[in-house]
Amino acid sequence: MEERPRGGSSTLPGAIRSRQPQSGPPPSSPAREPGGCRRAARPASTTLQEPISRGCPIVSAVAATHLPAGAAVWFRRARRYLRVSKAVLDDGFADVSAFNAEQAAEFAPKALQLQLTGSFSRTHDLALLAGAVSAPPRIVKLATLLSQVYVAARYPDVGGPRISRVRAEAYLDTARRIVRWVGRQLP
Repeated sequence: MEERPRGGSSTLPGAIRSRQPQSGPPPSSPAREPGGCRRAARPASTTLQEPISRGCPIVSAVAATHLPAGAAVWFRRARRYLRVSKAVLDDGFADVSAFNAEQAAEFAPKALQLQLTGSFSRTHDLALLAGAVSAPPRIVKLATLLSQVYVAARYPDVGGPRISRVRAEAYLDTARRIVRWVGRQLP
């Protein structure tokens, strides 16, 4: 049996070799951004809100997250959470399904509120969100029932009923009704 060298290196072609951690960048190399992009020197005229590393995918992605998203983007995300909820429920993860159902029911009214007012409430209270968009009483009641899921699905040591498949299916159905109602209100 052939013995391989230790330390993570391999004799296989194309294998990834581990590097030893360094205390800082080598003196001859330029400083790097997270993700390996070279850090550009900041010209005196730039502000902190301008990205300095043009072309760096990490910095560009972070800068893009601060742009306000429109109502259509929020509503698409709500529908995506519904699909994720259904998929993970089919895979047997009731708690994850319940959490994604709650997220769908949270993002949909935020989309409508964004459409109506240009901003949205930064809360996880679905009943409050439903009231903020003048939802009918049946939607507010559904939202109230689903609000408890945000914490219960995320933290296993919180009291209350266990999230079973049957409960997760009910939460998913509730979220679908809320998202459907919001979809009818959006242009």
